[in-house]
Amino acid sequence: FYDDYASMLARRPPPAEEYDQTAITDRDMMVRAAFMHMRGDVAGKAILLVGDADLLSLCLARTGLPSRIQVIDIDTRVIDFVNQTAK
Repeated sequence: FYDDYASMLARRPPPAEEYDQTAITDRDMMVRAAFMHMRGDVAGKAILLVGDADLLSLCLARTGLPSRIQVIDIDTRVIDFVNQTAK
């Protein structure tokens, strides 16, 4: 799981300064997803992410736990990457 996610992150678009994007590490993203799951916010849930430069959507999708994930982002590069990778 981790290696697959890290491989996805290696291909993501670089952060865009005009949108004040910064990226967290792949390990930190795994911790974030685990924290959300421990709090009961993932399994069987419909998740809406406003901004996804960190690709949390793909990390959560790889778990197979959410019932649905929707991403809204001003950066079309992020949306395109998420859509292509999710397929």
